[in-house]
Amino acid sequence: MTLVTKTFEGLARAAAKGQGMPDLRLVVLPHPLDSLPEPEIRQIARRHADEIIQNLTSAPRLRTPAAS
Repeated sequence: MTLVTKTFEGLARAAAKGQGMPDLRLVVLPHPLDSLPEPEIRQIARRHADEIIQNLTSAPRLRTPAAS
């Protein structure tokens, strides 16, 4: 599971696929984060907390190999 901002979502998916992890779970956050005040970042974190916890505690999604 990876946290990524919206701007880098496509790059993250391509990198995951290139590393053999096409089903890597991403939690997509708004972009940019670095210029936001801390209280707003905490609010964003709270909004995404359930999704992050779910991704960290559930079984990975695995693709079954295609029959040849």
